[in-house]
Amino acid sequence: MPHIHKRTRGFTLMEAAIVLGIIGLITAGIWVAAAAVLKQKRVTESYGILIQISQNMRALYEKHPYFSRFSPGEDITVPMRQAGVFPADLFASAADNVPRNPWNTPISITVGPSTGVSPPHSFIVTFEPVLAFDDCAKLVLLATGPSGPGGIDAVIMNGGPTIEAVDADNPNNRNNNLRNLTLRQITGCRGVGFRLRL
Repeated sequence: MPHIHKRTRGFTLMEAAIVLGIIGLITAGIWVAAAAVLKQKRVTESYGILIQISQNMRALYEKHPYFSRFSPGEDITVPMRQAGVFPADLFASAADNVPRNPWNTPISITVGPSTGVSPPHSFIVTFEPVLAFDDCAKLVLLATGPSGPGGIDAVIMNGGPTIEAVDADNPNNRNNNLRNLTLRQITGCRGVGFRLRL
């Protein structure tokens, strides 16, 4: 009885190329979606950091009005770190005095400009200028929107304009300029400082 050889057929080169192409498309789609989720996560985390710093600064100001010893424009990041204003997870180690945002760039706090009132009544939280424009713009729009921390007097953009909360034409309308920001006004944003009232 002769042996009958069944010929098993393998993949052709064309079939293998199609399968690899489909796998490549799926991987690219997952990569793009994951990158978008990561970008949004960084913006949301930065917004949460801004709110937490804002609340901690205001609580500290109410309990310890020693802000009079600081000058307008003075960097108070280190004293505020020692006072517990920053969340602990923003520091690489317990000895580190430079808080880092989710893009791993420094966050600083400076005393706001002089308004003729002592002690100073505002501070500026700055996210250093290495953010991608869309990340910076999303953070500005989120912070100045209806759910923002409130008390934002100005948005100071590195690479873009400074937008004051007070409308020069209508000084009673404090938040009009910030609550209605558009991407056109934010053009060039690479880093941003939020001036907040205490």
